[in-house]
Amino acid sequence: LDAIISLNQSGYIQDWNDTAEHLLGWKRNEVLNRHVSSVIDLHQANSFYQNLGDIIDEPLGDRRRTVSLFARNKDELIVEAVLRPVDTGSNYFSLNLHDLTVQIRKDKAIIRAETQARHLLNSVDTGIMELDNEGNISFINDTALKTLGYKRDKILGQHFHHTLQYMDVNEVKTDWYQSPIYQLLNSGISKHFDTQVFWHKQEKLIYTSLSSVPVYENDELTGIILSFSDITKSFNVQQEQKRLLQISEASPDL
Repeated sequence: LDAIISLNQSGYIQDWNDTAEHLLGWKRNEVLNRHVSSVIDLHQANSFYQNLGDIIDEPLGDRRRTVSLFARNKDELIVEAVLRPVDTGSNYFSLNLHDLTVQIRKDKAIIRAETQARHLLNSVDTGIMELDNEGNISFINDTALKTLGYKRDKILGQHFHHTLQYMDVNEVKTDWYQSPIYQLLNSGISKHFDTQVFWHKQEKLIYTSLSSVPVYENDELTGIILSFSDITKSFNVQQEQKRLLQISEASPDL
């Protein structure tokens, strides 16, 4: 329920509902016939928000603002303020205040937490990607970008399989619906792969050690997070060692 303040054309308070009492801290009998600016502290309002005074000083038509103001106890409030005539041609106006303080502070806290988390994810040496439930890349950290040779704006929103796993090691096209990542997006389980192949932007093979964990929101599987390390060099060394061992075993006299 909104705080509702009835004003005359000069900005003097004619009525004040219970929500206004609770939100702003003034009793109805304390504010009647006082100018609204003497009750709602506008002068200390955060400059980021448009001042409520321009609504009050120009009470013509339907005015709407998101503003910062101070209650009686000096608590800062963030409200959506709507000023409109009570009736067409009326000299009385209704000032409705919808309290957004808690929601905006929650939103800011979430944004700060997400920003901090992204900074942390970008600082690690492991490549990290998040895929939505259709397999599109919704997040990728700096290490993954460097490993795969992409710029962020060129890979975000792209389909993981069609961008990074469209061919196997023999350059044979692979089927998305038969791929392990598709299975993980539909199973909701965590899994580790000792070796998975990605294709670099320059179409060269990258061997990775890959782990996947599911992402749930409200008990619904919404995607997966992939973390991987580039093991191309060590993989190639192991393959060369195997090749030399096979040659040695095939030619014991060498």
